[in-house]
Amino acid sequence: MKKIIFSGLFMSLTSMVFGEFEGTNITKIKELDNISNPKLIIDAKYSKAYTNIWMNVYVNESIKEINAYDYSKQIEIRVRKVFDTNFEASLNVDRKFEYLNIRKFSNAYEFSNYNGNLRMARWGESYDITGNVKDENGKYKYINLTVFKRFSDEFSFAVNTAGLNIYFDKYSVNGNFDETVYSKKIVSYIISMVLTVEADNMGDKTRPEDKN
Repeated sequence: MKKIIFSGLFMSLTSMVFGEFEGTNITKIKELDNISNPKLIIDAKYSKAYTNIWMNVYVNESIKEINAYDYSKQIEIRVRKVFDTNFEASLNVDRKFEYLNIRKFSNAYEFSNYNGNLRMARWGESYDITGNVKDENGKYKYINLTVFKRFSDEFSFAVNTAGLNIYFDKYSVNGNFDETVYSKKIVSYIISMVLTVEADNMGDKTRPEDKN
């Protein structure tokens, strides 16, 4: 009699355990065996899109030229003030060169070429950047963001928007960006515009909002 009762209990427990795992995809379990923490799967998916950037900056105040580069990301930007309202910029992104002629109109800086156009206009101590520019694949990206002033010197700015966080100082440009939102080439355009403002105000103690 005891054997019959024990056998019945064993069969009931077996059915319960089997019921818990019934419908479980064994293949999925095996796939998770190689993951140290399955909860990090979603986080890893999104973190891969972000790229960190740290550009060393060399400032030549005598000729109002700024060179910024991050060789690990294959980005190099040079901006030079040629005349009062004319700036030359050269971009080297992934070993592809491009030259920009940036013009100043009153309180705004603009460039326009076969890859699109950008305008950086001053509002108080901040600037708005708007326009359309092509990415590495030739697709246009609409730009509409604000560049904030960080400190009182002419080199300190910050861009904080969805997919883009870049900080500017006299000797560095650093931050991160989501390449699915802002490609490396488009980020280089944005940095070039900010460096143009820095080159224009280099050595000028007049506050930007006090200029015409």
